[in-house]
Amino acid sequence: MAENPEIEPRPELSDRDLIRRSQMEDLHAYEQLVRRYYERIHSFTYGMTGNREAAEEINQIIFSKAWKALGHFREQMEFSIWMDRIALHRTLKFCKKSKRRIPARFEDFDPSIKQSESYRKFSAKGSVLRKMSLKEFQREMNEALMALPNAQRATLLLHDIKGLSSLEVARVMSGTEGPARSRLAHARKKIKREFTALESDLAGLLALKVYERPGKDRVEKNIENVMRAVRTAHKKPSLHHFPDKSMGWMFAQPRYGVAALFLLFLGLHLLDRPLPDAPIGASIIEPPTPGLELITEVETNIVSVSGIPSAESVYPSLVRPEPFK
Repeated sequence: MAENPEIEPRPELSDRDLIRRSQMEDLHAYEQLVRRYYERIHSFTYGMTGNREAAEEINQIIFSKAWKALGHFREQMEFSIWMDRIALHRTLKFCKKSKRRIPARFEDFDPSIKQSESYRKFSAKGSVLRKMSLKEFQREMNEALMALPNAQRATLLLHDIKGLSSLEVARVMSGTEGPARSRLAHARKKIKREFTALESDLAGLLALKVYERPGKDRVEKNIENVMRAVRTAHKKPSLHHFPDKSMGWMFAQPRYGVAALFLLFLGLHLLDRPLPDAPIGASIIEPPTPGLELITEVETNIVSVSGIPSAESVYPSLVRPEPFK
């Protein structure tokens, strides 16, 4: 008996397929998106706050807001840029509301850091990591980053740590490429001044921060907390792709909202206009015929026709309803 051929594993769904399924309220598909982008978002929120607990709290807010806003996602934009925008706005809002200085923690480092090219380069004889431990490096670098203004720190994290180009950074920050490059230059200059042991290759040294991430067990627990927050969210994605889901879907999109508002104002304008007076029973309003006197008195159920020569009564003198047979 011939053996059954091996079944090839199913290919992973693309981001676009997972987004479309998530827009149809498929939480399993959205969880796959969370798993793909969690570490990317966490590296940014942790770099902005310098504290793992604060970063994990912000991550729940970010992915919950992204779940609610999926209906507004445009497929012409990369999903990663869209997520970075949400992460940027929510993190800046969190930092602005936080009155106290968030204490940083320097316990965890991914063990694979020692196999990275950057670590080998900077742990050579006479280099930075020969003069200090990883914990000391993490403490001094984080203190230098936290001394930067929020916009400069965000630009530096997006460009030198997450690897975005200047144009992509400008798109995330809803600006142009020129100001993004200017903020990056000022941030690098301040980092070199604050970080005393810094060498010339700032981008390579900052690349080591991607290994400041929690272990797999902690990441799994954080993802479970994120999905729990998503499930308990009162709002669902505003699915403008599926009009039957909500009666207010048109007003959520500018191109439909403008047309809907125009029709609404047009209808209100027509209702506000006074209706023309017309004789009872007349279907067409006609101007009075010259030489005829207008009817000035109308008795109940009786139409006077004395002013109209050879005219017959249109209505009977008394109208009685006939019973239904």
